[in-house]
Amino acid sequence: MATHRWQNGVHYYEYSPDSPERYEGMDAFKVSEAYIYAQPDSSVAFGIVMVISGRDLLGGITMEQAINTARDLLHNMVKPDLAGNHYDDAKKLTESKTLLYTWNGQFIRQALP
Repeated sequence: MATHRWQNGVHYYEYSPDSPERYEGMDAFKVSEAYIYAQPDSSVAFGIVMVISGRDLLGGITMEQAINTARDLLHNMVKPDLAGNHYDDAKKLTESKTLLYTWNGQFIRQALP
């Protein structure tokens, strides 16, 4: 189960190695997640979900390592004062969009249109 927190218009979901949450439709677990609401009082969000695959876990990466790496990467991906990141992309949205990444920052695909 994830814990939630808000910071600078970003809604973070933080996961624990003790209670992993599966990513639906994949052999993967969520390790970090954030939704950017760049426009005040808007329901339009730019989401980023980071996962670790079962293959990575069998290959020796621990859930804790994946969570720590993903949190650090995600923080930079949504930081409002860092030019050229997803926070800038969120300002241009007219409908919600979610991107899926691996725990180490490799883009997988768009999860929602």
